[in-house]
Amino acid sequence: MSAGAWLRSDSIIVEEPIQIDQLANRPPWLAAILEDGYFRQYDISKLAKDPNGVNVMENYMLHTLDLRSNYWSLWTESANLARYNEAYPRGFERLRANLGYRLRPSWVWQRKRHGTFELIVAVSNRGVAGVPGVLWLQLASPDGQLNLRGTLDPGHPHVAAFVLVRSSCRRALKAESISRLSWKFVPEC
Repeated sequence: MSAGAWLRSDSIIVEEPIQIDQLANRPPWLAAILEDGYFRQYDISKLAKDPNGVNVMENYMLHTLDLRSNYWSLWTESANLARYNEAYPRGFERLRANLGYRLRPSWVWQRKRHGTFELIVAVSNRGVAGVPGVLWLQLASPDGQLNLRGTLDPGHPHVAAFVLVRSSCRRALKAESISRLSWKFVPEC
């Protein structure tokens, strides 16, 4: 884990508690891939339900969110997966909404600092997993006259600051990241 390699597990149901603990408590920059081979047929006629109506497969799906997984690998029974999704859409809906990392610009503002202006970009992660590795941000003007880049610490995409020169004031700027997160801002100077 200290080398930054991604972790992978076949199932959190049949694994040892120490492996589950390592997956659940890994550093935020370390990705985890979970596979599910236990109920690989996804045959809805064979799935038991608990008293609340949650079937065993949905329970397994939600465990991938509990472990803050980046990816859930499914076996190749696509027709059964489609039938399962038609009968029990809630599990896949929750996975699509939360699995992995989901970055968005939460705040963009400017301030005066050191005799010039600085653009602050705050990035929020609405997903259950951290960003594996370094997140690059780039701030550029459409005409290419301004092009600033920087990184956010691995696993912790929070706040970045870009120092602006006076010539970049009142110019439309586009900020983007490697993960296709982008937005526009026009600083006032």
